[in-house]
Amino acid sequence: MGVRRSRLLVLLTVLGVVAAGVVAPMAEAVPPGPAVGWGRNGQGQLGQGTVVNSQVPASACAVGAAPPCAPALDNATAVAAGALHTLWLLADGTVVAAGLNDQSQLGDGTTTQRDVPVRVCAVGAAVPCTSFLSGVAAIAAGENHSLALLSDGSVVAWGNNNQGQLGNGAVPTDSAVPVRVCAVGAVVPCASFLTGVTAIAAGGFDSVAVSGGVAHTWGDNGDGHLGNGAAPTDSAVPVRVCAVGATAPCTSFLSGVTAIAAGEDHMLALAGGVVHAWGDNDQGELGNGAKPTDSAVPVRVCAEDTTAPCASFLSGVTAIAAGQEHSLALVGGVVHAWGDNNRGQIGNGGGADRVTPTRVCAVGATAPCTSYLSGVIAIAAGERGDHSAALISGGVSTWGANGSGQLGTGTTVDSAVPVRVCATGTTAPCTTFLSGVTAIDAGDATTFAIVAPPAADLAVDLRATAPPLGAAIDYTLTVTNTGPATAGGTITVTLPPAATGATSTSCAYTHATRTATCPITAVAAGTQVTHGLRATFGLLTLNLALAATATRTSSTPADPNPTNDSRTATCTALTSLLITC
Repeated sequence: MGVRRSRLLVLLTVLGVVAAGVVAPMAEAVPPGPAVGWGRNGQGQLGQGTVVNSQVPASACAVGAAPPCAPALDNATAVAAGALHTLWLLADGTVVAAGLNDQSQLGDGTTTQRDVPVRVCAVGAAVPCTSFLSGVAAIAAGENHSLALLSDGSVVAWGNNNQGQLGNGAVPTDSAVPVRVCAVGAVVPCASFLTGVTAIAAGGFDSVAVSGGVAHTWGDNGDGHLGNGAAPTDSAVPVRVCAVGATAPCTSFLSGVTAIAAGEDHMLALAGGVVHAWGDNDQGELGNGAKPTDSAVPVRVCAEDTTAPCASFLSGVTAIAAGQEHSLALVGGVVHAWGDNNRGQIGNGGGADRVTPTRVCAVGATAPCTSYLSGVIAIAAGERGDHSAALISGGVSTWGANGSGQLGTGTTVDSAVPVRVCATGTTAPCTTFLSGVTAIDAGDATTFAIVAPPAADLAVDLRATAPPLGAAIDYTLTVTNTGPATAGGTITVTLPPAATGATSTSCAYTHATRTATCPITAVAAGTQVTHGLRATFGLLTLNLALAATATRTSSTPADPNPTNDSRTATCTALTSLLITC
């Protein structure tokens, strides 16, 4: 048991969902969308242009935006919450950061605190930076340091390095711009670097990455949280995590790791659907029933509500998260929790610590609970704020401490069972709740979400009329935005093969393809725009069918309803010069 440090957990990723403190293997990123956050904001870590706490979700500012966040940060795919700083991964593979920067944890080449996001500099960039980090696949934020996983499988780090948590061997020298993490066993100055990485997480003063299915750790090892059996010796370059039951110096290592999580002074790894834990165990956060005995090598987390020494272990786990002194796991869409419960962060309606996993109660349940939180797709565990969060069908539920509004209920009242997070801009008692969420994370009394980009349904209609004389057809294209967001896009009208030409004051006609491209610009929800187009024809075959089709070919934001994206209008040639519609 080591000295307790003020840190934070977490993690990040590029998967469809993000769970705090845990990163699964790289996968398709969530759609870029607006970034919102709530809770503690004394250092500007919410990125909202203020240092005022927020008890309900509010938008982060775009880079360079002037408060009140116009424009907002609306192209984020992931978020990582540190102790008092925050990172966002953008759709273009770059990273922005806000909050405390006293140890250069924002990576912008300075130590200046920021309440509006700034860009993270490129590896080795000269200050003031004119080149910026790119090609990023995942991010993680620790106490006062940050990590990024690049698309080539390498890892870079920046910020505080007092215990080697940057992994570049240069302890205790901080870095204000990203540096490369050394390979296992590299000698400083490193000439080889960690590669093949598929996941990263950042703890209090340590870091962890998965390469080749093996967990690699570096930094602080005071409570054995590097998992290499060598506590309390820190490591400024990566070391491999030992296998269960191994003794130092280890010759066998934990393998088949698919997800990792880093808390204040303990770590979790998911391998074969079973949770493994190591490090500090003061409050039972290792879940093996052996509180308060620390472990410098991995132990298996016990099955639900078992007692030590455990003969069965938690299995079928799909996600994990680690807070300061509590842990979460997701089994069959049901959240299980263990460890410190002084503020209700276990979510079981009580206040007693749990040394083995127990199920989290359903929203509004009363202890002893008989209904449990289910249908969960992502989890997050906050640090120092002692709270937890779950993503359920686009909404967010939270539980635990709420002194800074980190539960997002519009109040500062703690809750020992899950509550629903209010919608952006609402006030307590909330009657509308946050929806459309694709990713979450939790930091030091802060909670963050990425919201799906606003959708707008553009409904296409095409009508045709024929002038009384001559071989021509007048088309009227009407596009209605049924909402909910303002939208734009492009409609393409394809004319019949017999068309010899077309004219329009608002659509661009291409003779070679017989297509007219009609722009749709900033159409408000509930309104429509109309385009007119006249097509001309030469000599026509008697009773020839003349069909034209209008199709939505692009839209911003995304159009969720394809059923009304295309319409056809058909006319008939009665004679070579007479058309009826």
